[in-house]
Amino acid sequence: MKEFRFSRLVIALVVLMKYMTKISDAGKNPAYTSRNFPGMVFMQYTEGKDTFFTVVSEADYHRIKKEYWCGTNNYIKTCRAGKTVYLHRELCPNMREGLYAHHEGSKFDNRPQMLEAVTPAAHDQHRTYCGDLVVDAGDGGNLILSVR
Repeated sequence: MKEFRFSRLVIALVVLMKYMTKISDAGKNPAYTSRNFPGMVFMQYTEGKDTFFTVVSEADYHRIKKEYWCGTNNYIKTCRAGKTVYLHRELCPNMREGLYAHHEGSKFDNRPQMLEAVTPAAHDQHRTYCGDLVVDAGDGGNLILSVR
């Protein structure tokens, strides 16, 4: 079976309201948890005029929540001391100079177990994504997944 890897995650407002809990002490980006996904935080960010979500670990969220994160070219970034800092590089275990942060799954999943520090050559072999994953709710309340 083919493994699908997505660039960004879109969660419909109805899904947020019905299945997720907004974090009350969220930082500069709104964030949500779900009892169905313990230890995961769904942090909201904008890219242009669109709203997306990234998945980070609860521990990492508390470390990064004081900064404002936004999207550019399907990556999430902040500005620190006048320099661009990419979220996946910030959260990637064993990251060091000369290596690239590679998403083991979809680009929106920035949990440490889904990130790997790799050489530039290894990184170029794994850059296939099929669009954005959209999570919405149907008339019967069932979740609907689609790609755009």
